Amino acid sequence: MENVKQTVKKPHALVRMLKYLKDNDPAIIWFFVVYTICSSIHPVVGVVFPKYLITLLLGENVVINSVLFVVAIFFLISAVTSFLESYTFYASNTRITYLRIRYLFIQFKLFLTMDYKYVEDPTFGNEYELAFEACSSNNKGIEQIYHSMFEIVAKILSIIMYVVLVSMLTPWAFLAIFLSVIVGYFTSKFVERYRYSKRMELAHANRKTRYYNEVTYDFKFGKDIRLYGLGEKVMDCYRNEIFNYLKVFRRIKNKEYGWALFDLFFVLLSDITVYAFLIIKYLEGMDLASFTMYLGACLALSTALKTIIGDLTVMRNEMRYVKDFFRFIDTPLVTNDGTLPPPEDETLEVEFQNVSFKYPKTEKYIYKNLNLKIAKGEKLAIVGVNGAGKTTLVKLLTRLFDVEEGEILVNGVSIKQYELFGYLSMFSVVFQNINIYAFPVRQNVTMGHDRTDEEVWDCLIKAGLEEKIASLSGGLDHMLLKVIDENGVELSGGENQKLAIARALFKQAKMIILDEPTSALDALAEADIYQRFNELVSDKTTIYVSHRLASTKFCDKIAFFNENGLVEYGTHDELMALEGHYYNMFVTQGKYYQTEENDDETVA
Repeated sequence: MENVKQTVKKPHALVRMLKYLKDNDPAIIWFFVVYTICSSIHPVVGVVFPKYLITLLLGENVVINSVLFVVAIFFLISAVTSFLESYTFYASNTRITYLRIRYLFIQFKLFLTMDYKYVEDPTFGNEYELAFEACSSNNKGIEQIYHSMFEIVAKILSIIMYVVLVSMLTPWAFLAIFLSVIVGYFTSKFVERYRYSKRMELAHANRKTRYYNEVTYDFKFGKDIRLYGLGEKVMDCYRNEIFNYLKVFRRIKNKEYGWALFDLFFVLLSDITVYAFLIIKYLEGMDLASFTMYLGACLALSTALKTIIGDLTVMRNEMRYVKDFFRFIDTPLVTNDGTLPPPEDETLEVEFQNVSFKYPKTEKYIYKNLNLKIAKGEKLAIVGVNGAGKTTLVKLLTRLFDVEEGEILVNGVSIKQYELFGYLSMFSVVFQNINIYAFPVRQNVTMGHDRTDEEVWDCLIKAGLEEKIASLSGGLDHMLLKVIDENGVELSGGENQKLAIARALFKQAKMIILDEPTSALDALAEADIYQRFNELVSDKTTIYVSHRLASTKFCDKIAFFNENGLVEYGTHDELMALEGHYYNMFVTQGKYYQTEENDDETVA
């Protein structure tokens, strides 16, 4: 993210938060006004009331009715202000939580649509973690700032009234209180600045501990953890990261403790000064009622000032995380520079022209001056050794990563000129790592699009999965996985791959790409599925990626990749005649599968 520049200056984060509140839930403003008035009046009445009550009680002629009237007025004001204060506080709290969740959805949506290169960038993971802090809790970030604003404005009104009362006594008492509060403000400021300086270390540790939590609780890791005895290793890693987190946390707390002792000295000095001054005034003739009121006002002023300083400190600290959040959502993370709609042609022609590519923050080129053309309706097999960049070619074609050198054309037009999401709609890709979602079967096939049951079943039949789905009690509506529904079904690896193929067929895209989705099946089963799939896609341009050469020999053209890039290209017969890389791998694999079949016959 550090390489992405923001060209437009945005308003201050607090201004944006207030505007968002006004635009999305203006009723909170009225709750805020009522809460502010009530929460500022209530404590001041509690300070002033005892003076009049004591004056009445210590008077020469105590009139019970007058005493009862004053008490009744006090309790009436207290009851009304307390009720309105509580009601507006809890009513606004719920609404503010909804606002925070809306902010969270903004971040989630951005994460789901941003360029894929950021998903694979661990540095970006830390940036996301920091932005998430602003929306992660009721008492952090955005929601905490809204609450702090409520409290600060209410306390300001109370403080104004307390200052008027205390200043009637002497300005020196106010200055003593104010001095201790200012010291407290700067000590908390130093602590929070130190805490914020450690945010990257904490975010890094949090990201790691979250991963180990997922490994511990995710079903898919359960078998390996038990069979390979990984439990202790996972626990050791988790323990180490918790220890690293606590080391940083302990340094922060030690810093807080040191500054707290410094602050405590000035608090005690302020309290001693105020008490000494009031006692002197009382000895000089101040009446008990006034003494009680001024003492209460001084204590309340001190508490209110410390509270508002605390709220300001919290607000300033949380504002840093909110700024991280806005910086995150303001950063252009989606490359959508094209404007052209996808071509109307039913089939696509693809051409790689002098493409050179290396992954971000790496020095090794995957391709150097790659040239490859896939004609309309052509079936191309991409084969070769592991790590040769077969999947990378698919990622470049689907713009999961963009090339910086050279160009990729679709139907003669640079893929960067097409509107991104319209361009992606032309492809149906099945990757090796199949993702099955905790949704019903229907949604795992349709991926949220509305179609008839007949269309869904047609795709399942073509993928060879109709018997399995028909055997489920819920049919198309049966839940997959047990993460959400304990009655959800866990499909086998081969069944998951067939489901992914059904998903690809359902999309009815103009180009189909199979990136080793059948690797969990045996060689014969894979060859059979590829052959059947080839018949189903008819005249669509199709790419088959595989490390099993026998599975793709039916293709119109074959591209063989190794660590030097594309080294051989042609039909199966042409490459066999070359007796080069493809020939050697094909013969070697043929011997392996022949031996495997003989072993199976011997066992039988």
